[in-house]
Amino acid sequence: MALQAEPPTEYTEVDTPPPEVNASTIASGGFEPAPTITVALSSLNSQTSVKVLPDSGADISVAGAALLQALQEIPDNLIPSGVVPRAVNGTFMHPIGKLPVTMTLCSTTHSEDLHIYPDVNRVLLSWKAARGLNILPQCYPRPVGAPPTPPTTLVAPV
Repeated sequence: MALQAEPPTEYTEVDTPPPEVNASTIASGGFEPAPTITVALSSLNSQTSVKVLPDSGADISVAGAALLQALQEIPDNLIPSGVVPRAVNGTFMHPIGKLPVTMTLCSTTHSEDLHIYPDVNRVLLSWKAARGLNILPQCYPRPVGAPPTPPTTLVAPV
């Protein structure tokens, strides 16, 4: 039986409110954690709601193998992925595969491949997914309200 999850209907606050940050927090080495949001993820077999971290610097959306269980998927159903990114510590991450998913936040949907890696413990959304779900503005990476970039004109040498 497939899980049926309702997509979030409101987007007024993030799921993980930031802690109070003051001079003593900073002096003690504390930091403000990145906010997460809940999105509905749909694959061919199932749908579930999951907390995700929008990452404006990520080129791909990634998740760990645990998400496959939540979506009632098995590794054999994954599409081979040749994407082998380098982790922050310099090691290479070898994929299990990728899974086409549709993400829903409020009434906005975005479809993208979710790359599955064995040692990833959370879902990270790519900048394209964050923009597709209207988490980032459509003008990203340009600042909101910035004038459009004028087109460049190539001039042939005379």
